[in-house]
Amino acid sequence: MNLIDKIKSVFKKREADAPPGEPAARVTTPPKNRVKEALIGGIVLGLICAAAWMSWRWWNSQHKIAAPVSVAQAPAKPILAPPVPAPVAAPSAASGVETAQPIAASPSAPEHKESGQEMEAAASNPVQERDIPPRAKPQATANRQKHHKAAPLAAPDTENMEPGDEGAAIPVPEGSVDKQVKPLSLQQQADNEFRRASGLMQQGRADEALSGYEAALQLDAGHEAARQALAVMLLQSNRNADAERVLQDGLKLNIKHSGFAMLLARIQLDRDASWSALLTLQKTLPYAERQADYRAFVAALLQRLSRHKEAVVHYQAAVQLSPNSSVWWMGLGISLKALQRNEEARVAFKRALELHTLNTDLQTFVTQQLKGL
Repeated sequence: MNLIDKIKSVFKKREADAPPGEPAARVTTPPKNRVKEALIGGIVLGLICAAAWMSWRWWNSQHKIAAPVSVAQAPAKPILAPPVPAPVAAPSAASGVETAQPIAASPSAPEHKESGQEMEAAASNPVQERDIPPRAKPQATANRQKHHKAAPLAAPDTENMEPGDEGAAIPVPEGSVDKQVKPLSLQQQADNEFRRASGLMQQGRADEALSGYEAALQLDAGHEAARQALAVMLLQSNRNADAERVLQDGLKLNIKHSGFAMLLARIQLDRDASWSALLTLQKTLPYAERQADYRAFVAALLQRLSRHKEAVVHYQAAVQLSPNSSVWWMGLGISLKALQRNEEARVAFKRALELHTLNTDLQTFVTQQLKGL
């Protein structure tokens, strides 16, 4: 029965129930526009009901699926692997029995037995095997295979095995790497030789110490401590030519080493090679300008070669860096006097006496120089 029939029945009922004295309500067919509105309203109402029913079905289906998924994603209880059987040790070769192989786990061996509580929990668990994500199964299989995998056995040393060591087979873990000692570098070997030679020197074994220093330089020619110790020992043994050669080789490797330059210049000065000594010092001078003793040594060589003007420059630099050296003040006074700069020479000589560090002979010499000005 459609909506129009319902309306007609309502009006007929009213006509039948009306009192006798009153005119009956006239049932008339509603206009066309009202019929159209009624039809549209019915269609809209039906669509609303259908949408509500479909929404209820969708919500109910989602509500039912959510519970198994959340349970399936929960971490599964770890499966304990069965205990790996202990490896059977190989008896000694003398017994004539063949070496036993490790017992591997049978692939058809059943998994560990679950307890009664675990079986009940599994029975009551709504999650079936089909609900488990497909990626979880290979992982569980890999874990079981990892637990069942037996470690390989190391080959027993049957030749050196002592009585009672038949069960001493030790399993070798996989991926083990043999650690090898890294060989020492030449510099490290030279350091070891230098320390050994220094110890021999302290024990008074000079010849062995000398050989040790030479061995250190053969391993590492740039070992400056060994070169300096060797040069000093050669000088003490009156082997000045060998010491000079050792120091010259050192300066070829490192021209900045002022200690080598000063020691070589002293050796050259002892054999009256003043020009050679001065050239040696001048090569290293750019790297030793802030060393007072180096500047004073250069000034003394220049003064010995009668190059007083240059000597004054280096003496002045030396006393500025170290003003408490009376010998350098005396040398400055000598070069100033040679240049006839008497007033400056008098100040330098007085300063040398005021420091009271000159020996008796030098004090007498400075006093005579003051009287002559």
